[in-house]
Amino acid sequence: SKHAPEYNILQQILMGKPKRITVRILRLYMIQFSVSNVFWCMFAQGDKLQTQIKAVIG
Repeated sequence: SKHAPEYNILQQILMGKPKRITVRILRLYMIQFSVSNVFWCMFAQGDKLQTQIKAVIG
C-alpha cells in the first residue's frame, strides 16, 4: 500500500541518523507537517519508532 509523503520522509529521517540530529530534524518536521500525521507514522512503524518519537515529543 502507498504511504503519505510525510511517512517516507519520517522513515528516512529516523534511519541511521545520530539521535542528536534526528531530534532536531524531527522537530522541524513536526513544524512542517501536522502532528496527527506524525502520530500516524508512529503507530504504523510499531514500538521501536513509537519509543523514539515519544522521547522527542514527550
